[in-house]
Amino acid sequence: MKALLERVRDRVRARYSLLYLLTHEEERLERHLRRLGKDEQLPVLRWRSTEGLLGPTGEAMPDTESARAALEAVSARTEPGLVLLMDFHRELEDPWVLRRLRDLEPVLGQRRQALLIVSPVLRLPRELDKELVLLDVPLPGRDEVRRLLAALLKARKQKLSSDLLERFVQASLGLTEKEI
Repeated sequence: MKALLERVRDRVRARYSLLYLLTHEEERLERHLRRLGKDEQLPVLRWRSTEGLLGPTGEAMPDTESARAALEAVSARTEPGLVLLMDFHRELEDPWVLRRLRDLEPVLGQRRQALLIVSPVLRLPRELDKELVLLDVPLPGRDEVRRLLAALLKARKQKLSSDLLERFVQASLGLTEKEI
């Protein structure tokens, strides 16, 4: 995850404003992106079609449930920030949304803003081939799995030998955080 976050950070610093993050682990990714936002002094907003756009402290932005309204709200913001667009791949079928993303792309970069499409499905419209940066979010690596298992064991007040823990770590590689 560290390498991915560095790539996201570098792209945002370089004023890339449209990123597509392919993952089934949106909660894990959001947690890490919020830490990145804090480190980079970039507020993190989140959009879901079921709740609309939520501001950096979780406050709901009224009437932003539709993708169009959310993009207009983002367009009106001038402060730097990251906007997580959950399951936005479905919205990319709307020609208006595609055009609006293309129009916003240069403006967002100048403002140090980035839209991060978070989706388990890869649907890259040809119209955004040159504007979108695709990043595949890796599953938890050995160190992250070890930390997760250690936290689970501690919460249950259980101990394992280091050899057995390493076997559990090895067996858990390739699983999502929830599956572990």
